[in-house]
Amino acid sequence: MATSTIHPSNLANNDYIYAGESALDGTGVTTIQTPFTTITSVTLTPKSATSPAVTTEAQIYSYTHSGGVVSVYGWTATNSSTTTLIDPTSVDEFSFLITGY
Repeated sequence: MATSTIHPSNLANNDYIYAGESALDGTGVTTIQTPFTTITSVTLTPKSATSPAVTTEAQIYSYTHSGGVVSVYGWTATNSSTTTLIDPTSVDEFSFLITGY
C-alpha cells in the first residue's frame, strides 16, 4: 500500500509532487492512485540494500499511466542463463516520485 504526500512545488505547468513507497507483490501489476488528472513524470527506485536475485526479485521496473493512475510492473530474468523477462515472484518494495496536476 502506498504511503504518499503531496508537496507544492515550483515545477513547470504548476505541477505537484506525489511521493511515497509501495511494493510489487509478485502478481503482475501494482497500481498507484494519485490525486492528479494529468501525470507529467514518474520515477521509480528499488528499495533494497542488496542486489536483486535472479528469477525472484524485480531487476527492471516499467510503468504506464492513464489519468491519475500509474501501473507499475517489475521484470526479472527467467534464470541465470536465460535472459527472457518474466514477472518476479517476491515482494519488491520501491519508492516513487510522480509529478502532475
